Amino acid sequence: MANRFGQAYGFTALTAILSGEAETGATHDAALRRELARLNTGESPFADLPTTHLARWVILPEAPFESIPAKVDHFQSKYLLFTSNFDGGADADDVALGRYLESMRVSIPDVLARVYSHCVGFPGVRDAGAFAAYFKSAQVKTTFLFGAYANATVDLVLRALVAQRRVGDFIVEHQERRSSPAELQAAFGALRASLTASPTPRPGRFL
Repeated sequence: MANRFGQAYGFTALTAILSGEAETGATHDAALRRELARLNTGESPFADLPTTHLARWVILPEAPFESIPAKVDHFQSKYLLFTSNFDGGADADDVALGRYLESMRVSIPDVLARVYSHCVGFPGVRDAGAFAAYFKSAQVKTTFLFGAYANATVDLVLRALVAQRRVGDFIVEHQERRSSPAELQAAFGALRASLTASPTPRPGRFL
C-alpha cells in the first residue's frame, strides 16, 4: 500500500530551492548546504519528534543520466528532498500525516524555518493550515516503502534495544559469578522489574 508499511507511514516531499542569492550573499543552495551540514554535527532535531523512525534531507542538484538510450533531462531548479518514516498508527493516512506535520511545526519550528526559507513558496511556521498545505502539496507518493519494524512503534523499538543490551549484560555477569539457581531467579526478577519501570530512552541516543 502506497506510503504505508504496517503501521509505519513513509512521507516524501520534494520542494524547489530558490534561485539567486540568500541574505548572506551565498546562493540559496549553498546556504542550505551549510545549514544541513551544521545540523549534521549534533543531535538530530528529529529526536524531538518521538514518533520518527528516521528522517533525512538531501539536495538534488540535477536529474541523473542513466546513459543511452535514455535521454538527458534537466531540472528547472535544484530541489530539496525530505523523507521520513514515522509511526502512523491505525489512523487514516491524511490524519496520520497531518498529525506528524503539526508535530514538526510545533517541535522544531526554528530548524524548519532555517531550512525551508531557501525553498520556493514556504509559508513559514506560524500558520498551521498553510504549513500543512505546503508539505502536502509537495508530497511524492512513496510507492515502495520498506521499514525494519512494520508494526513496532519507536517507543517499542527503543525499549527492546535497551532490554537486549541489559539482558546480554545480565547473562555475562551471572556466567562469571556462577550464580545459584535461586540467585539467578531473584536477579532476573529484579531485572524485569527494572526494565518495566524504566522510562523510554530519548531517540537518537546510543543504546
